[in-house]
Amino acid sequence: MNKIEEILNSGKIYKVMEWTDKDTHYHEYLQMMELYNSLGYTPEAEEKKLIF
Repeated sequence: MNKIEEILNSGKIYKVMEWTDKDTHYHEYLQMMELYNSLGYTPEAEEKKLIF
């Protein structure tokens, strides 16, 4: 198992990337995450999630 796999499988919280408001798309990312998380788990919602 390589170093990345060890980190991913450790069960610990890790950051994939750091988003800050310096990124021009920061607020767009937040809105997309909010929408995605609010969709739920119905078959219709799962279809909508595929666009993300």
